[in-house]
Amino acid sequence: MVKNDIVLTDFNQCDFSQFLLPLITVYNSPEDYPDKIVARIFDIEKPTPYIVVTDHIEFLDIPQGKEFIPREKEDDPSIIGVWL
Repeated sequence: MVKNDIVLTDFNQCDFSQFLLPLITVYNSPEDYPDKIVARIFDIEKPTPYIVVTDHIEFLDIPQGKEFIPREKEDDPSIIGVWL
């Protein structure tokens, strides 16, 4: 676990109303969490400490009303995409 990360069991533990524009960026095996799927909440472009860590992407419970945007080719290769 990275020192400042707040690991949630699911996104229901987070009050999204505290953010101007919450995004969830999903990573496959990022450097700081090898062999894990990590979903980090961003507020616009600023990362927050809130993450969900799981072994399989199917276990992520993305809040309703979010639209998936796949990774752009210039994004970090560990990014799967963003839920906006």
